[in-house]
Amino acid sequence: MDTSCKCVSKITSCSGCLLYRERKCNWFYPPKSVPIEVVEKGCKFRKPKVKEIYTTNVVAYLIDIFDGELI
Repeated sequence: MDTSCKCVSKITSCSGCLLYRERKCNWFYPPKSVPIEVVEKGCKFRKPKVKEIYTTNVVAYLIDIFDGELI
């Protein structure tokens, strides 16, 4: 039986950020559109939608080997 373990996202793109909505960054006022290079990479102002989850070892392993991002 799998035990529960903590899984943390390694990828920090804008897709998993609370401030990124409708292809714009709401950290700025007024919100600014974000270039695709930055969307894929993320920035230092990122506020994650999900910081970590507790899941089984199998799911954590799959997220790890496929470099999954928790969204």
